Amino acid sequence: MNKLYTLLILALFLGVHPTQAQTPTLKAFQKSAKKAMKNKDFYSAWKFYSIALEIDSTRMYNMYNLAEAAREFKSYNVAKDAYQKVLASESKEEYPQAEYWLASVYQSQAKYDKAIAHYQHFLDNQLTPKGPSENPNRDFKTLATSAIQECTWAKGQIDSPKNSYKIKSFGNGVNTPGTEFAPLEHQNQIYYSELGYDKENFCPVPNENITRLYTSTNVEGGQPGPISWSKKEKGKFVTHTAFNGDGSRMYFTVCTRKNVSDFDCEIYYREKSNGMWGEATRLPDLVNQEGSTSTQPNIGYDENTGKELLFFVTDRADAAGGQNGDLDIYCSTIEADGSVNAPAKLNINTEEDDVTPFFNKKNKTLYFSSKGYQGFGGFDIYRSEKMGNEYSSPVSMKAPLNSSYDDYYFSTDEEFENGYFSSNRLGVTFEEEGMETCCSDIYKLEIIQVELLAFTFNKLANTELDSCTVALYDVATGEKIEQRLNPAGNDYYFPLDLEKEYMVITKKEGRWTMDTTYVNTLGITESTTLQTELKLLPDVDLIANTFDKNTEEELIGCTFEFYDEATGKLIYKTDRIDDNRFYSQLEFGKKYKVIASKEGYSSDEVSFTTSGLSAPKTFKFPLYLEPEFDIVNVSVILYFDNDEPDKRTRRPTTSRTYKDAYTNYVKEERIQEFLFENGKGLDGEMKIKSEEATQLFFDEKVKQGMVKLELFAKFLERYLPQGRRYQIEIEGFASPRAPSDYNKKLTSRRVSSVENYLRRYNGGVLAPYIGYGKNLTIKLIPRGEDPSEGLNIPSRYSDPKSIYSIEASEQRKVEIVRVKRIK
Repeated sequence: MNKLYTLLILALFLGVHPTQAQTPTLKAFQKSAKKAMKNKDFYSAWKFYSIALEIDSTRMYNMYNLAEAAREFKSYNVAKDAYQKVLASESKEEYPQAEYWLASVYQSQAKYDKAIAHYQHFLDNQLTPKGPSENPNRDFKTLATSAIQECTWAKGQIDSPKNSYKIKSFGNGVNTPGTEFAPLEHQNQIYYSELGYDKENFCPVPNENITRLYTSTNVEGGQPGPISWSKKEKGKFVTHTAFNGDGSRMYFTVCTRKNVSDFDCEIYYREKSNGMWGEATRLPDLVNQEGSTSTQPNIGYDENTGKELLFFVTDRADAAGGQNGDLDIYCSTIEADGSVNAPAKLNINTEEDDVTPFFNKKNKTLYFSSKGYQGFGGFDIYRSEKMGNEYSSPVSMKAPLNSSYDDYYFSTDEEFENGYFSSNRLGVTFEEEGMETCCSDIYKLEIIQVELLAFTFNKLANTELDSCTVALYDVATGEKIEQRLNPAGNDYYFPLDLEKEYMVITKKEGRWTMDTTYVNTLGITESTTLQTELKLLPDVDLIANTFDKNTEEELIGCTFEFYDEATGKLIYKTDRIDDNRFYSQLEFGKKYKVIASKEGYSSDEVSFTTSGLSAPKTFKFPLYLEPEFDIVNVSVILYFDNDEPDKRTRRPTTSRTYKDAYTNYVKEERIQEFLFENGKGLDGEMKIKSEEATQLFFDEKVKQGMVKLELFAKFLERYLPQGRRYQIEIEGFASPRAPSDYNKKLTSRRVSSVENYLRRYNGGVLAPYIGYGKNLTIKLIPRGEDPSEGLNIPSRYSDPKSIYSIEASEQRKVEIVRVKRIK
């Protein structure tokens, strides 16, 4: 800035003629600087503080505020030098956030190692300010911790930049020392906005001769020309263009300046008729809400409804907790008549500013800039795919498109072959030292777009397979780049980087095998679409379980042999020592056989085929192995309730079977009587032990005795028809409760009930084989009461323990004591 402008500005602030302002005081410059800061005129504040420091360089108050003004103006080198001088001074404790802001400047310049060091030093040496806290509502400790994480992340990203596009400054005549922004390609022209400055004094005060809305002659730049009607809004800023699908309507913003840095904006549109743009029409209050700004319009498309969408940015408060001043992206549906519905806040917004939306219809993706996601510094560009009414989690566009500076206003042509954005990165057009990054230029991307289109199929049926999940991995790092689920189709789209190798994995819920393939972009120099097919097989497997054929209980310790039945080849053999389960994956179109065997048992096998399948299936087969041992090894003891069967009779025989007596004995109410009587008079642990012993008697002796009798009968049913002959002896016993002669007849009835059970078993299948001279000879031996000396069994008839005690219960039994096979 020249000296004349400095004096003119000073004169304006001091209210004197320039010729009378030759010896201004330090206080006057400080006052002018403060006024400029309040008006967010950071450039003028920077200059006034610089002059004040020329008068007295020892005043750290001025040095610190110079750093603040330069940082806000994005003159980072000036800010860095000033912060360093504050931190080197004796009064640094008066500026506790100085090191934090120095670190942020380094972060903005992509000097991440220095930024991390200063952020950490700030955390390790928290200073207590002597005066009022600067920005008391900000948690600088949390911000510094988060910034360290961002810097660490950014370091890794810039080491592997995305190289699928070439970036260059836009064509000659477009970029100036001012700020160019909001580039948009429409009908082979570039529309853009410029915040113009007086070239002589670089003064950002608008006047009627400064045009704010331009179009270039072609997409390569060319000679820009002003849009004539944008000059009619004198004293206002006409910016941001967007067009509907057929180009018949242009949306734009009209802004008024609140201060040097902030604007109030509203969205308007003009209709085209006979090649001419009509009068400006303000959008309704639904969009241009009173008390807030609405800006940065962009037109998208909802393929589900067939309607256009109006995206825009606003700082309005909302029910979700957004406050005035927070910039968020909203969206309204545009009806066929051009009217707009009430806007909704998008789910991608953060607590920081989210701005400059652009929707690409081809890839159904919204691009925007934000400070609220992990990034390189400043505004970064992100993309989010439209998913119904929501938008996917935003993904950073990576370096070098994103930088540590402000990168925003990203847009593309319809085919996504060329892109545009604004940035204040190093390399912008500037005229004065210290202003290398103050203002934004427009940049163009030549996009080498490589896409992967993956299709999923059922390999067996050779048909499309939907609802798969397809994941893309970087082969070099193993990192999962992106994962997609398509519930309604079998196509999956992924953008790829150049000079990379990728692994593609697909899977599907519901027992389908995965498929993997590899693609690469090595040597690709033009935009292209790679295609690949992923073929999933239904998951087909086998589960075989072994059981004892007689008891139907699980049979562990079996050997399984698994064969390809067509070739007879043994696939594999395994011993299942700890369980009864055999499992194997299967192939389609094959015949299999599995054989289970165990020593002492007959084997069992099953054959099956996997031909004709087109969906997941599990073959489940139970295999039953029969014990091969003879019934001579079987021991059976059966227990009776008191005076059963046939109470209070002296008949030596009964018509009832043992199962009749057993069924009544094990009824729950009868068992409860035993539990009650045996626990009577006891308490605490003694009562618990008594109840456990009683229950154990019924579970492991009474009930298991019946199981063994049924098993014994099954053995007879198998072996007697084979011609085997047996002689069995059945002894009966009673407790000493009744007289001996009564007990003799009682035990006779008991052994008789067991014989009846065998004769009537399974509809009488054993009866033809039972009797003298036949296959089964039964010898009944009623023993009467069992010798009970030392067993403490009461013999008094009136004592309940003579019925309910475990000792007495164990004496009321019948035992198959001897089984002899007759050759």
